[in-house]
Amino acid sequence: MKRTHLGTGIFTLLLLVLITVSSMAVFASTNAKLENILSSNTAPEGVVFEIVDWEDEHLAEAIPWVNQQIISLRQKFPGLSIAVVSHGSEQFALMTDSKNAYPEIHKKVQGLITDHDIKLELCLGHARMRGFDQSDFPDYVDIEASGPSQISAYERLGYALVLVDLE
Repeated sequence: MKRTHLGTGIFTLLLLVLITVSSMAVFASTNAKLENILSSNTAPEGVVFEIVDWEDEHLAEAIPWVNQQIISLRQKFPGLSIAVVSHGSEQFALMTDSKNAYPEIHKKVQGLITDHDIKLELCLGHARMRGFDQSDFPDYVDIEASGPSQISAYERLGYALVLVDLE
């Protein structure tokens, strides 16, 4: 079967529409999850924010967004236990050697940790796949064997999972 440029263009357009709608659904789901938590009279055991993206720079947008959500959550539920787990390529912006390339990201992450008394955990499994280990990251982040396993552990403890998807 011979493809025409028109057919390929329509296919590409439909694919882009599908991706856009899918991204909007995830973002809407994230917002709905937060709205459900904030509209509840009972706090969950805690909240874990999951950050996973394939761009190092993603943390530049994700961390301020998470910061704002933590403020809202703690206004409603003072003392709420909160964790942040990053297990995509964005975690490599937090390597010690990346501090000069991403000084604002390092500053924002340190502020998030100290201002809100939370843990920001990174995935050692992903780091090892790229040839890095725990010593390649600064002391202010926690390194866990597996980001997805850590998220599952939080969920078993009753933490509500919020996927950080800003697209």
